[in-house]
Amino acid sequence: MPDPSSVEEGLLDLAAHRRPLDSLSLTYRGLSVFHGGGEDIDLSCCHVAITQQRQDKQTRGQAQLSTDTLQARVRLLREHEPWVQREPERLAIPDETRATVSIEIGGAKSEIWGWYPGRRIREVHDFLMKVAPPPLSWGPST
Repeated sequence: MPDPSSVEEGLLDLAAHRRPLDSLSLTYRGLSVFHGGGEDIDLSCCHVAITQQRQDKQTRGQAQLSTDTLQARVRLLREHEPWVQREPERLAIPDETRATVSIEIGGAKSEIWGWYPGRRIREVHDFLMKVAPPPLSWGPST
C-alpha cells in the first residue's frame, strides 16, 4: 500500500546517513503512446540501469555508482518531492508521455505520475539520466 509520508521520512534518513543506501529503490517508467516506445530507469544501491525502446529497437545499459554519488543524488531527489502526486487526471496531448516514478525505501512505497516533458517529471527524469550510463547505439531488439 502506498505510504508517501514514510517515503519522505526514509529519504530524509538516507540523506542524513541514518538509513543504509541499499534500502532505496527508485523506478522511472515512461511510455509514449504517440511514438511507440518507452523508457525505464531503475536506480538502486550503487547502480543504475536504463532500457529505452522505440518501436522494434531496444537499448540497455547500466553503470555502477559510488556511495558519494548516490548520497548526493538522494539529496537532490528530495527537492523534487517525488512522493507527492500533484498532476490532475486528464487526457494526453501530442508529444506528451505519461511517466511514473516509484520509490521504495525499506517497506515504504509511493508512486506518482506526470506528463513528460512537464517540468517536475522532466527534472526527476533528468536527475536519473545524470547518473545513467551513456546511451548505446540503437540496434535490434534483444
